[in-house]
Amino acid sequence: MKIIISRTDNLGDVILTLPLALRLKKLYPQCQLGFIGKTYTRPLIELCPAIDEFINCDQLSSDLKADLILHVFPNRKIQKLARQIPLRIGSARRWRHWLSCNRLVFFSRKKSSLHEAQLNFYLLKPLLEKFAIPSLAELKTLPTLNADDLPADPHVQQFLHPHKINLILHPLSNLSAPEWGQENFSTLIEKLDAKKYQILITGTQQEGQRLQEKILIPHQHKVIDTTGKLTLTQLISLINGAHGLIAASTGPLHISAALGKPTLGLFVDQPIIGPQRWAPLGPQAEVLCAPAGSALSQISVDSVLRWIDCTI
Repeated sequence: MKIIISRTDNLGDVILTLPLALRLKKLYPQCQLGFIGKTYTRPLIELCPAIDEFINCDQLSSDLKADLILHVFPNRKIQKLARQIPLRIGSARRWRHWLSCNRLVFFSRKKSSLHEAQLNFYLLKPLLEKFAIPSLAELKTLPTLNADDLPADPHVQQFLHPHKINLILHPLSNLSAPEWGQENFSTLIEKLDAKKYQILITGTQQEGQRLQEKILIPHQHKVIDTTGKLTLTQLISLINGAHGLIAASTGPLHISAALGKPTLGLFVDQPIIGPQRWAPLGPQAEVLCAPAGSALSQISVDSVLRWIDCTI
């Protein structure tokens, strides 16, 4: 039996779909489980112990062969290529699913109080006589990612200090979520003891350019700039080798949580974008939340420092 999960959006969304893969593998231990994703998400998807095959959506050109497909994220091309799969499950809220799926599930992401990872489990409803959404407590304990077999990378190891606490700060969100603000990160860096902490700044090359004026140049003797210098596999390896990570609602935040690292997510208490929907899931993941109606920058630097002191 071959099952395919299709989720062709971003890193955080993909990570929060992997618990669904683990559940499918538990339900059908002998199945071959494929996951359709974008090219750049491949290193992440292949670290999930439940996934047997990564299927690159950017290279698909012929009909998909499987017994079952779950359309977690709508993709017109994949829906067309999957039309010969006997069982095709999707959300009834997506009008294209009415044309491409033969099992529709009625649920609303926008109006639900459930976490994104919990919402994905609705797609299992046509498969189960006794259907139940797993609790967040259960999801936090799942072995979503396993990076133990990643080979040691000298390029990554050069950034990690053998005798200091390696703390990753990921200041920007690629404009996908509210940001804490470079001023707050700068103040946090000032207050961290350089003799105790190796401070690593992560982000894309473009984000590194944005960080020059307020973080990278003023603190050049105190921080390690890795922006634009790491592949996704290397970023995962860096996070896995570090002692903790702080970020807003971004892919690296969810990677860190899924790897079981001490992880602090910074959120605004707001529907759709708040922690109720997007909190990082992991045994050592926590969040700090700005009150509803306020800016994320209202989270105090001292509260972040207290988390660092108590957790790492």
